[in-house]
Amino acid sequence: MNTVESRMLDVLKKASVEFELYSHAPVLRSSDRVPMGLDFGGAVCKNLFLTTRSKSHYMLVLMLESNHADLRALARHYNSSRLTFASDEDVENYLGLRSGSIGVSGLTDPRSKDVELVVDSGLTGRERICLHPGDVSKTVVIGWDGLLDYVHECGFEPSFYDFSDGGNNV
Repeated sequence: MNTVESRMLDVLKKASVEFELYSHAPVLRSSDRVPMGLDFGGAVCKNLFLTTRSKSHYMLVLMLESNHADLRALARHYNSSRLTFASDEDVENYLGLRSGSIGVSGLTDPRSKDVELVVDSGLTGRERICLHPGDVSKTVVIGWDGLLDYVHECGFEPSFYDFSDGGNNV
């Protein structure tokens, strides 16, 4: 078990969140989960780590895999001129993760406190949400309430954004 995974599972236990942990073949793209039979009956998520042009603001976006991330609309909503994908170095420095394993598991890293968490409102109320614990060969499945308890235990208050139609805030 890697350190990131260990920290995530510790936080889930501390917050009394019920979860399931699965080991499987590595999943390198969230869009591969369903064809590989690794959705575990839950909502498949993708994670984006974004920054402003000036690198003065960072966002971890957790969204349904089936939705499209309109970065221009998201930037307008958050009063930014432009959002772009953060560098591999920024992923390591702010989330303690490697590129390719970006996810809410990075919220357990003490360096993540300057990151804003944006959650797809399409995840609201879902009974089963698939996340990876910093290891692309494992999946944690939790419910909506468990996800909120987890991010709160990590010290975050997420903002919500509707990615289903190009971006209306809720």
